[in-house]
Amino acid sequence: MPRPDDGTQMFETHRPRLVRLAYRMLGSVAEAEDVVQGMPGCAGSRPIAQRWKLRLHSCRAS
Repeated sequence: MPRPDDGTQMFETHRPRLVRLAYRMLGSVAEAEDVVQGMPGCAGSRPIAQRWKLRLHSCRAS
């Protein structure tokens, strides 16, 4: 049976990779770290993609 902290340990193991992915999509280290910080409990890279879409739409509107 998995321990309750197994998910947290897995997340922390992959955090650097997630930050790099978010940075490539968002172009900002601060935004990337913010998105990844809010990810525990979220599914996959969905928060990164949502932030990227919002940024894309705001760029097109400018």
